[in-house]
Amino acid sequence: MKNSKQLREERSTVDSQITELRKKYEGSEMTEADATEFDSLVERMETLSDDIEKAEKREAAIKDVASRQGQNFNPAQGTQEISKDENTMLRSFDMGKAVRDLAKKGRLDGAEAELIGEGVSEAREAGIQSGGLRIVIPSKYTEKRTDIDQTTSAIQPVTVGRYTEALRENAVYANVPGINVYTGLSGDMKLPVTAKQTLAWATAENSAAADGGANFTKDTLAPVRLTGYVDVSNRVLAQNGTAAMNAVMTDLGRSEAELINTAMFSTSSVSNAPGALAATSGVLTFTEEAAHSYGVSVPKDLLSAMRTVANDHGLTGNHSYILSTELIADALAGVNVAGITPTITEGGYNRYTINGMNAFFSTGATKVAGTSGDGIFGDFSRVHFGRWGGLNILVDPYTVAGNDQVRLVVNSNVDWSLVQGAAFVKFTSLTA
Repeated sequence: MKNSKQLREERSTVDSQITELRKKYEGSEMTEADATEFDSLVERMETLSDDIEKAEKREAAIKDVASRQGQNFNPAQGTQEISKDENTMLRSFDMGKAVRDLAKKGRLDGAEAELIGEGVSEAREAGIQSGGLRIVIPSKYTEKRTDIDQTTSAIQPVTVGRYTEALRENAVYANVPGINVYTGLSGDMKLPVTAKQTLAWATAENSAAADGGANFTKDTLAPVRLTGYVDVSNRVLAQNGTAAMNAVMTDLGRSEAELINTAMFSTSSVSNAPGALAATSGVLTFTEEAAHSYGVSVPKDLLSAMRTVANDHGLTGNHSYILSTELIADALAGVNVAGITPTITEGGYNRYTINGMNAFFSTGATKVAGTSGDGIFGDFSRVHFGRWGGLNILVDPYTVAGNDQVRLVVNSNVDWSLVQGAAFVKFTSLTA
């Protein structure tokens, strides 16, 4: 059975064949043989589009199951268990020891040297400064989606586990089904984009056909740096303060996730960050309910959001709501059919279903406390997220040495893009 990537490549080939036939007969009538071939290609295109949608849903389900079983999943390669050597290395890795070794000895050894060496190599390929007094965690570990605990995880819940755990649990963007995530990038990534291809009814029996083809454009993912630092007391390091280090790295992870959530899901773009999805050119809007009615007006807006995208773009793909936490109470109070069908159903930690579609609440979505909350709804298979290199942590024992502290400087390089604005709608719902 072909995976979604293979099916998309096949559809691209069929698309090219249709384009060639169309260009061949611009202004003239097709031969019967070519008309039959054209109809066959169009039918094949429709079938492939349906197959791609099914494959993407199947792969999303497999990926979710595989991640909960401690496996990596790639549609082109299938699920892959983490190797025994990697497992041993990760269980031996200790972030606190790595920090102490770099701060006191200026070098690493053992499992810390091996894992960080892999991260340094990945960062170097991505053109990012690494080496020296740096801890670089390979992206394949920072992007892991499994629950991290002693029983099920290949990553022991020491400092690295705490960081990636916080990033996973708080990163709404990483949990939305359908979003395209690329790790290990080494240069700008070009994304081909096309607008809708159109046809029209002929004005007369033998009138010339109009060109309904839309030219391809491109979008680009380019690294944008997210950075911060924290100062850790040498006394904590000397006393092997694993709990304290866990707390520090957890907070750094949450901070990164919250910054990405806010920049991605805000109504307007955040300074110096990649553009907000809602600020993408072409994103749809509708007229929201003008007056607030508890449990009524917000559910109406949620339905209108779905209808707006459906009317303009259809509902094929991986659609989800991202909503401000301000809207939780009103959404939970709403019903589609009184006493029978609630607007929202719960499916686990920040996993809801609204009108049959996935829904996530995020503090990153814009709100006016006690007044209104913003939301977006759209096809997240149109969203592409890139990460260059792994998690880069500079261990600086000099800058705050006078305070008997070591500074940990964190850098991540990421970018994202919504390649078709009309696949999304944005809205603001009143809550008072």
